[in-house]
Amino acid sequence: MDKIYKINGMSCSVCAAHVEKAASAVDGVLSASVNLTANTLRVSWDESKCSEKDIALSIKKAGYKMIIEKGSSGGADDDKAVARQKAGLIASVVLLLVLVYVAMGHMIKLPLPDIVGHGTFGNCIAQLVLCVPVIVINFRFFKRGIPLLFKCQPNMDTLISVGSGSAFIYSLFATVTAAIPSATHHNVYYETAAMILTFVSVGKYLEARAKAKTGTALEKLTSMIPAEAELVEGDIIKTVPAESLKAGDIILVREGVSIPADGIVINGSGIADESGLTGESLPVEKTEGDSVKAGTINLNGVFRMKVVSSGGDTVISKMVALVQDAAATKAPIASLADKVSSVFVPAVMSIALITGIVWFFITKDFEIALKMCVTVLVVSCPCSLGLATPVAVTAAIYKSAEHGILVKSAEAFELLEKADTVVLDKTGTITEGRPSVQGVISYSEKDDNEIIRIAASLEKASNHPFAEAFVAEADDRAIVITPADDYENTPGRGISGTVSGKKFYIGNIKFANEVFSEKLPENIVSSAENEASKGNTPLILFSEEAVLGCVLVADTVKAEAAEFVSDLKKRGKGVVMLTGDNEKTAAAIASKAGIETFRAGVFPHEKEEYIRYLIQDGKKPIMVGDGINDSAALTSAHLGIAMGSGTDIAIESADCVLLKDSLSDLLTLLDTSKFALRIIKQNLFWALFYNCLCIPLAAGVLVPVGIAFSPMFASAAMSLSSLFVVTNALRIMKK
Repeated sequence: MDKIYKINGMSCSVCAAHVEKAASAVDGVLSASVNLTANTLRVSWDESKCSEKDIALSIKKAGYKMIIEKGSSGGADDDKAVARQKAGLIASVVLLLVLVYVAMGHMIKLPLPDIVGHGTFGNCIAQLVLCVPVIVINFRFFKRGIPLLFKCQPNMDTLISVGSGSAFIYSLFATVTAAIPSATHHNVYYETAAMILTFVSVGKYLEARAKAKTGTALEKLTSMIPAEAELVEGDIIKTVPAESLKAGDIILVREGVSIPADGIVINGSGIADESGLTGESLPVEKTEGDSVKAGTINLNGVFRMKVVSSGGDTVISKMVALVQDAAATKAPIASLADKVSSVFVPAVMSIALITGIVWFFITKDFEIALKMCVTVLVVSCPCSLGLATPVAVTAAIYKSAEHGILVKSAEAFELLEKADTVVLDKTGTITEGRPSVQGVISYSEKDDNEIIRIAASLEKASNHPFAEAFVAEADDRAIVITPADDYENTPGRGISGTVSGKKFYIGNIKFANEVFSEKLPENIVSSAENEASKGNTPLILFSEEAVLGCVLVADTVKAEAAEFVSDLKKRGKGVVMLTGDNEKTAAAIASKAGIETFRAGVFPHEKEEYIRYLIQDGKKPIMVGDGINDSAALTSAHLGIAMGSGTDIAIESADCVLLKDSLSDLLTLLDTSKFALRIIKQNLFWALFYNCLCIPLAAGVLVPVGIAFSPMFASAAMSLSSLFVVTNALRIMKK
């Protein structure tokens, strides 16, 4: 079982590490990965050994909560939580402003009532009264942080709660002594305790708002599917929930509405806007027999359609699931932050304790020692380390989805950047994938129509793109065909079958030479090779006794292919074309696309072997393909990329899917991955640099030269550090 759950209580990368460790500790759990951006856990487990309740219990013992109730992880709850956070923040800010006025107003000679005048017991009580509500409003830091301290699993909340709590408890002690005339009076730091909590809350709120923006693309996808559909039952049309639709239902799609399910037009016509699904801006005409997708919009016309798939089985639902799954994965570059985070909080607490002890021995002043200790606790920022990678990766995944590019894992971005060779399948990748019959050469008494009839009858049972060309040609010539009996496919070579009681074969020259009872006549081979040099694919039709003719099929090179290959070369990528076609046809196609290196006559298993050869040679190849015969190579490659029009097995085997079938989208993906990795490196550098700089400053290394941090400044710096990392990552969404 593999599932994603919402986790409550996480605040930093240390929390993420604790949750992952707790989940992984359960016997039967195969893998566990936290997405700190979405506060989710993706966990895979053996159902025969454990259950989701076992995992939830282990996570609960670690101090966090895994939400397993159906429907409890949706965005509505998150929106309510953010609203509550905002309301609490406003109240905290108002109380803090009054508290600062009471505590520091005398510094700029602001008037205060005598009862709360500076240095009086009344002033201490007033500050206490104002501080306590701020602590109550932000008690979540204490509720999460303190228990984890006693479990020896401190996190960022622990640092904040210990820092703020220390200032509050000391101030409470000072307030009590202020009521005793004979006692030594001490300064109070209620404003410090309240300011730490408020500044951190400001940072957390802004961070949450910023992180939410990474989900914009996903929200657009999920909102595209309408809630209702018009179900046709005989002469009756009734409105039903879209989720209740099932395969075989007939629904009416009116002008201007979103299509509620995947299906096929059976009556009428329309113009579909598929931009939200594929990123393609041009509307597509839909007539009888055409497929339509859920979430696309019928701009014009009215039609009826038969439902093929609905709910979670639609293309758009699968897209959403893929994007969510990808966002839950981790990029290898995140391992550095994970290693640092695992020891970060204990190290900071140790440094804070040592700082306090050292300053107490230096100054013999407990107040100064406490202040320095609190400052170290507050200034450290494990959040920026934990957010450096996941926010950038999530933004890159969602941005790619906006362009009609599905990225299935965070690792793909690193693999894209490291790849040095792009291996391209020919048919449907470099070419349009819609070949057509260019001509017929007869080598017997059979005329062109008869050759097409037999060839189309053989190809009728095949799903190869050439089959469509034969059947389309037969339709154009008004030739009646029937599927062949005893159909047999020899992948990459040809097919055979019985037509009108007689056995026939059709395939490439190699296939014909192997199967035909005699060696092919030289004039036929020469004629076929001459056509191949022009870019046509010659397919020889023959029986066991004679060669009947040759059907010439050609697939046009995509208009963008040559420019795409040129751009790849400018990026330093080697380009190779693989095809099952013959050498001369392959050479002609490669020449038009600007590709120098190609392999012709390649069988499906040989494509995978060639990929392995490149890897053994030290290369890092990307494989781009669209057919069943590409699936093994897509899986074996450093990174597999499938064209959106490809077969399901090719799409399942690939790491990325180009929904628009546009090669230029691969360039977009390469640029996005490069930019995302640059952002990640910037974020990691900033997170490490910030902590390496600020922690020593907070510990007071520059106090001898007059430079010192206060707890208030430290809390503001810590919040801004996290906000900087998130905001920097969001630049990916705007690119």
